Amino acid sequence: MTVTSIIPTRPVSGLQDPLIPIETHRPTIDPGKRHNAASGVEEAIARAASTADYDAWLDHTASAGGCVRPIQLRGEAHIVSERTGRIISTRHTDDMPDGVIYKACGNRRAAVCPSCAEVYRGDTYQLVLAGLQGGKGIPATVAQHPCAFVTFTAPSFGPVHSARKHRGRDGQLRNQTCRPRRKPDPCPHGIDLRCHQVHHDGEKILGTPLCLDCYDHDHQVVWNALSGELWRRTMERAKDTLRRWANKHGIAVKVSYGKVAEMQARGVAHFHALMRLDGVDPLEPHQPAVPHLTADFALLAAAIRRAVETTRFRSLPNTGNLGSGAVRLGCGEGWSGQVPIG
Repeated sequence: MTVTSIIPTRPVSGLQDPLIPIETHRPTIDPGKRHNAASGVEEAIARAASTADYDAWLDHTASAGGCVRPIQLRGEAHIVSERTGRIISTRHTDDMPDGVIYKACGNRRAAVCPSCAEVYRGDTYQLVLAGLQGGKGIPATVAQHPCAFVTFTAPSFGPVHSARKHRGRDGQLRNQTCRPRRKPDPCPHGIDLRCHQVHHDGEKILGTPLCLDCYDHDHQVVWNALSGELWRRTMERAKDTLRRWANKHGIAVKVSYGKVAEMQARGVAHFHALMRLDGVDPLEPHQPAVPHLTADFALLAAAIRRAVETTRFRSLPNTGNLGSGAVRLGCGEGWSGQVPIG
């Protein structure tokens, strides 16, 4: 069974304002009665649930999976015979509840659509888990491969308020003073760059520059825009290091990885990656093989570290007010979180 000739009447996710949800019911409100947003939603839900066709409507919208901004499809739905290719029956969306077919937007950002983001998060978890212990077509022997968790962070673009933490002798993490200094530390603009407050996670001040004029906003914008290209070049450099080692020792290896990008409080992207070192079986080159004993975690870590320290390029001049600048990936404290797995 296939469905064809469904014409979308709104753009795919990401091209429309993500903060405007689709309203399938617009209940009339008595002007003389005060309502807030919550009571309006509750009234719409109660009204929809009390209708005779509520169960049919609920089944019809189930395909959206709880998406808060589903794509609305209008047109004709054809049931086609897989054997002959003939159309068995046709139904127009005008005859369906709300006159549309709902499809989940599929957005990965929880701020845009919590439901679709949760589906994506679950799928990503399963893929990463399979890469660590096998499954879904990946052999269980990958659990024996050297593996590292690496955090790639951006360089500093100026001092910002942060929730600094320190692990005490008892092993507990404690918040520290943001930017302590004994003496005044004035910047060229006369702003004291000290901060003796102890910030906690979730405070709005986190990530804000101590001096807005000193902070290199332009470079941050360029770095965020080119961080994907920087990541690509970094991985190429790491692969090249491993390739030279492999040629020297006559042992074929390759690196497999999964990464996620995350925005820091200061508005800068950084990357978390699980990186696995694999061997290569000439008979099954697409399947990860157990690497040679000499291809260990130390080799993987050295290749990554060298790539991070040496990958650097200069952005092209642009037509705006931003000047070209060197873009570099600074590991910072991220490398201290490198952990072997498996």
